[in-house]
Amino acid sequence: MAVFNLSILLSLPLCVLVLSMLFKELGVSAWKNVLFSLAVAMLNPLLFRMMGHLTMTYSWAIPLAILFFVRFKKEPGKIRYMVGSFFLLLLLLWIHPYLGVMTAGLVLLAELIDVSLFRKLKEWRIPLWIIGSCSTLDAFYHQFQAY
Repeated sequence: MAVFNLSILLSLPLCVLVLSMLFKELGVSAWKNVLFSLAVAMLNPLLFRMMGHLTMTYSWAIPLAILFFVRFKKEPGKIRYMVGSFFLLLLLLWIHPYLGVMTAGLVLLAELIDVSLFRKLKEWRIPLWIIGSCSTLDAFYHQFQAY
């Protein structure tokens, strides 16, 4: 139980850190980075989750998935961001299936928007990002299908 409580307490500082890394990746200036990282991490819906819906208190999860997505798009040859996203989604599905499916859906939607808006139709192939997201969901489904 102590590990669970500690993970909830460390969720906000970890969220600020992940948001700061994301804003830095997007080119936000240093003072705005600090200000907006703290502001987004302290939004009321995130704080109210800590009082009731304990498995949804991991506020760093979705910003980390977005960070992996942005880094993968900036450096497409780096497969480690896709692998990191795969294990992140697997962890989130294990913590709480709703959080994992919501994050996987966000990543899938972002990839579909990227494919439809920024690539020509003739250059479209099944992106590795979609395969990674779907295989995570499939592995989770087959793992718990036996129960």
